[in-house]
Amino acid sequence: METEEQRKARKARKKIEMQRLCRMLDIDGWEQNESIVKEVRAIVQVGKTQKKKPINLSKN
Repeated sequence: METEEQRKARKARKKIEMQRLCRMLDIDGWEQNESIVKEVRAIVQVGKTQKKKPINLSKN
């Protein structure tokens, strides 16, 4: 369980990353610049949480 302070810090980091993402996407032709594309993908992936697939231990 995260504390209130940790939650605020996490939200502040996310806000900074989203502002950075918006600045990068404001560049004309950003999709042609491979380094920007990689950074955008990294920022987007950080925000996604992968769902864990249930493990079926019983074999039928």
